[in-house]
Amino acid sequence: MPPTTPIYIHIPKTGGTSILAAMGQKRGLHLPVQDPGFQKRIKRAERAGRRPLLFTVFRNPVERMISLFHYYHSMDLSRPRTQENVLLAHIAQAYPDCNAFWENVDPPSLANASVMFRAQRWFFKKAIRPVTVIPFGDGLSQRVKERVGLDIPHLNRTSHGSSVDELTPSTIHRLRTWMARDEAFWNELIADPAAVTS
Repeated sequence: MPPTTPIYIHIPKTGGTSILAAMGQKRGLHLPVQDPGFQKRIKRAERAGRRPLLFTVFRNPVERMISLFHYYHSMDLSRPRTQENVLLAHIAQAYPDCNAFWENVDPPSLANASVMFRAQRWFFKKAIRPVTVIPFGDGLSQRVKERVGLDIPHLNRTSHGSSVDELTPSTIHRLRTWMARDEAFWNELIADPAAVTS
């Protein structure tokens, strides 16, 4: 069997910065597998006689939405930012806290405005080859090492965390309803992490 080349599907707010750094990349584009740019990476590996090993990290969907709010709410707009990031930061910073934000914004509209808020399954559901899906959380570095063979010497941690305690039960229900497919996939993944390959 030919040697593998790990190809990372970068879902926002799932430890991607640390994984990209371990792969020698400064930043990655949030591309779904069907994007032509992503397909070029697969073909490049095949032309080199290597087997592409597609992998991604999947996070508790509600915790990921909390993390996205904090990412934009705490964004320093005095530094150069993309127009999209400035807009999303202004929206997040108009709310006093995470619960108020997710209680009032329209999640589908955010997902249409930015891939950052897209469902996690969107990034890899159209893959025509297997995708190794690794659950986010404690022990992530070890799981990536075991499943992909990639060492992550340092896993970035944000200062604010992403506890569901920030949300009321009705807001959690609202997010879970919107992300029902991601929720079902997450529950399957944590039940048996080694068994889930998309």
